[in-house]
Amino acid sequence: MDGSISGEIVSKVVENLWDTLDSKPERLAMPNFPEGTSFALTKNYHVSSEDIVLKILEMLNQDIELGKCFKKEYPHDVPGDWFTGPF
Repeated sequence: MDGSISGEIVSKVVENLWDTLDSKPERLAMPNFPEGTSFALTKNYHVSSEDIVLKILEMLNQDIELGKCFKKEYPHDVPGDWFTGPF
């Protein structure tokens, strides 16, 4: 997403440490449009922990079988049992 703190951090690293980087920085973020309001429209909107791990492995040129490391027990738009929010 444009204007995020992570984008600013990556920008500073690239500006100041370009010669020491082994690979180009990558950005994983939500798209630059509002989140949909239905189950189908939000399915691939948010970056998941699986997306992050896969991108890191790609950047490190590692081919590791993750197997069942990312078992999804809940629908993507329902928080876990830990959530005790207002609704």
